[in-house]
Amino acid sequence: QVSGLPTAAVMPLIDLIVNADFENVYSFAPAEGEFRYYLRLKCTSCGDEPEDFVYVDPENIDEVPGGRGQANFTRKCKNCTKSANLTVMAGGEVVATQPDSVLATFDCRGCEPCDWRPEGEEAWACFANTVEGDPDDPKDPEPGNAHVVTFEGGEWCGYDEATEQSLMISNLQCSFATSKRSGGELTGKLSRIQAHKTG
Repeated sequence: QVSGLPTAAVMPLIDLIVNADFENVYSFAPAEGEFRYYLRLKCTSCGDEPEDFVYVDPENIDEVPGGRGQANFTRKCKNCTKSANLTVMAGGEVVATQPDSVLATFDCRGCEPCDWRPEGEEAWACFANTVEGDPDDPKDPEPGNAHVVTFEGGEWCGYDEATEQSLMISNLQCSFATSKRSGGELTGKLSRIQAHKTG
């Protein structure tokens, strides 16, 4: 559920906050190329909360009904027929040494996100640690080789040949909160990790 949000049709900016368990992984973020956020959305007009997930493509541009501008995603609530739209205002990166990492910021109008899934074949990428060390020490480890990531059942396993260590991202947990990001951070651009894809 979203914390610290008023129940109004026009919503403030909302952060997607992600925590995870990491094994020899420095961080993960969207990979280069086509990318979508998979979200479950609640209607703020009637409170309807469908079980289905929708995808939001940051590159997609839809006209908002009624000439109210543009958005990355638009829809009508199946329950009350009120219109809603969502726009990706900024991306982010989930870093092992930074609890409550902000993965994305959304401008939500008439809806609010209530769940997220890391879908997509090789849609994500991560940096392996260069050294084994204390994950609570921001100076140790540091980001090393990049690897493409496909999450299955909310986790991913890999291997880094350079450091000869296994890699894992697991126990993904998300929450949503009113954004504290400033205008300079709201560029509409995603934080990307470039890694060689097998496909």
